Amino acid sequence: PTEAEWEYAARAGTTGARYGELDEIAWYRENSNRPTHPVGQKLANAWGLHDMLGNVFEWTADWYGEYPSGAATDPQGPDTGSGRVVRGGGRFSDAGYVRSAHRFYNSPGGGINGGSGFRLVRTWKPTKPTDDQGNTRVTVTEIAAGSAASRWLESNFGAGDWFQFRTTAAHTWVTAYTDSEGDTVGELHPAGRAVVTDDDSGVDRNFRIAARVPAGTHYLRVSGFGTADYTLELEVGFPMEFVRIPAGSFVMGSPEDEAGRFSGEVQREVRISQGFWMGKYEVTQGEWEGVMGANPSGFPSCGRRCPVELVSWDDVQEFIRRVNEQESGSGYVYRLPTEAEWEYAARAGTTGARYGELDEIAWYDKNSLRTHPVGQKRANAWGLHDMLGNVFEWTGDWYGMYPSGSVTDPQGPDTGSHRVFRGGSWRTTEVNARSASRPRDSPGSRHNYLGFRLVRTE
Repeated sequence: PTEAEWEYAARAGTTGARYGELDEIAWYRENSNRPTHPVGQKLANAWGLHDMLGNVFEWTADWYGEYPSGAATDPQGPDTGSGRVVRGGGRFSDAGYVRSAHRFYNSPGGGINGGSGFRLVRTWKPTKPTDDQGNTRVTVTEIAAGSAASRWLESNFGAGDWFQFRTTAAHTWVTAYTDSEGDTVGELHPAGRAVVTDDDSGVDRNFRIAARVPAGTHYLRVSGFGTADYTLELEVGFPMEFVRIPAGSFVMGSPEDEAGRFSGEVQREVRISQGFWMGKYEVTQGEWEGVMGANPSGFPSCGRRCPVELVSWDDVQEFIRRVNEQESGSGYVYRLPTEAEWEYAARAGTTGARYGELDEIAWYDKNSLRTHPVGQKRANAWGLHDMLGNVFEWTGDWYGMYPSGSVTDPQGPDTGSHRVFRGGSWRTTEVNARSASRPRDSPGSRHNYLGFRLVRTE
């Protein structure tokens, strides 16, 4: 990264010396007594980046020089110099070095006392298309064996829309554009992934292509080659980002002296035997509409990136059924988390009432009058946003009292009258915005403060 890119990413919207309490976010002289520490153990910043401060200094691409005066766009360092800039501080650094703005430097062939490492930036630039097929715009293309071809697939899509791509071609690649003249609309997902498939097995495959683009009519240029007759097909679906949650153990529930505690939060040892993937964000209005065809939310003006609400537990089951139908053959299964999975993921190794300062991590009644776009508040240590606040989140479990003793992969009762939801919301007090709080309601209930996020298993 350039210096500017590095500091912008490190701050993640903050303006102080650091993006959090130093001991919570960084390994430095006062808390580190070993060569280095495994990455990701300290709390991430609001954009999900770990160890931006501490552990090791990080090289940037820039030569060291004095900042020019005045506003600048995409600044880079001097053209030449003797020292390259490193940022972030290291495990042996005093607190003064472990700041978002601190700039240190060394010769490009040298090292830094306490360790210098780096992280990468990934960018993507599409090549200018050369449409050798006369800009034919189709939704399904059948191409003869042995011929290389390019086709334009026309679609009306906007930011966050998701596409399922099926092909029987031996070799296929995809690029997204605003028009047939070749103006780019944004990255594909995964970013920079141009080759969709590169083998000769000749079977259908499913791929997800998410373009972060303005709404409107755009085009995907699909190019391929096949040793047999092949087909290219595009379908609209939904976008979703998932975070890997590791297996492990934790204490579920709350201690008797926790402020706001309810009687149903009896503590017990819980083991999660298998890792799983959890949605990085609550399911959004745009994602719901992409699957269900309509937006039921009470705050449609909030936008496509705001969490969907006014959805019952039963409504969510239909959403999940359709997603799993679309994803059949992918090897993934989507569902709601159990209570235990939800709390384990929300805590992310913490043991207190919350995984951070409430105003930094959650939208609740003291700082909000409605829902907000997902991901604006600080993530927990595992990179999950809005686990507390914004909207409550349905879980898969019926409500019941916790059994005593240690358990592995617990689920709620087999039957019941109320399903559990978790996490607090924009309109509820701090009492509900706790990792252990467990309200419930009937499966058919809908509220403008209640939504959900998905778990994905393989």
